[in-house]
Amino acid sequence: MRDTDIMCVCVSQTNDVMDYVILCKQEKLCQTRHPVLLLTAFVAFKSAFGADDNCPNRRPDVGCNLDVSFEDVEAFCNQIPTSSVASAPTIECHSPLAHSGKFFVLLMVDPDAPRPCPAPSGYYLHWLAVVTVTNVGVVKTTRTYVNYVPPTPPQGTHRYQLLMYRLSSSSLPTGAVPDKRSGFSLEDFRASVGLQENPDASFQFLYEP
Repeated sequence: MRDTDIMCVCVSQTNDVMDYVILCKQEKLCQTRHPVLLLTAFVAFKSAFGADDNCPNRRPDVGCNLDVSFEDVEAFCNQIPTSSVASAPTIECHSPLAHSGKFFVLLMVDPDAPRPCPAPSGYYLHWLAVVTVTNVGVVKTTRTYVNYVPPTPPQGTHRYQLLMYRLSSSSLPTGAVPDKRSGFSLEDFRASVGLQENPDASFQFLYEP
């Protein structure tokens, strides 16, 4: 059965045994001879196909110390933006004096691609650029390596992370730019560029189809 065929999860209870049954395709309804426990079904569905904190292989969250806006509407940490995300966001730093005049690599990644559980094969890279920070905190792009593409989660609610790492130069090393977006290894990228493990600044928001 393909992931795109799965439309719902039914949970039936016989005595004390819980039977998880994935049944539905397209617009068909779940059918079972036993009462469907809707709340348990929702939890099971979220665990299997959404960003669930109980997933042991779920990639970690990041903090929010950037101000991010889409179409001049502020986005909030760990929430779904209320405006369109079709165009790249505007970004500002909380500590402009600490970052002003320096170069950073900026990434936007989906850590839940293609879905959080089981463990994903890698991040999906939505954006890669070198940026600087003005003395009032505005993040300005100096060179784009991978053009921005908006969030398009195939299923469930995904997290999207904006990460800024301090660079020792104004450009990325030769060979460091990935040749594909899917299966992006953040760990390998950090190693190839010589970045520290934790970003200097970050932001995380949610999005769903």
